Amino acid sequence: MPKSNMTKKHNPRFCITFDLKNEPLAKKLLEVLESGHIRYKLKDNACVLIVSPVKGLKKIIKLINGELRTPAEWCGKSLVREKLSNSGDALKLLVPNCS
Repeated sequence: MPKSNMTKKHNPRFCITFDLKNEPLAKKLLEVLESGHIRYKLKDNACVLIVSPVKGLKKIIKLINGELRTPAEWCGKSLVREKLSNSGDALKLLVPNCS
């Protein structure tokens, strides 16, 4: 029987797929977030910005907090509630901007 500290933990990720023509935008976001990496999918002519460290996820939540008007808003709320709340920093979720 595996020990409780050896059980597999789920690490949340935030991924955005860009066309290769928009690679500079992916690189700029990576620079702003200071966390994550870019994976290239040459067969699909795309690159994917992947952010998984908690530091980067918190920065994304702070940047998009209150700006989404789509069902994706709920994904962010569950991410904050389940994964990031345990790190000690309280993140206040804002009402979506409907203007």
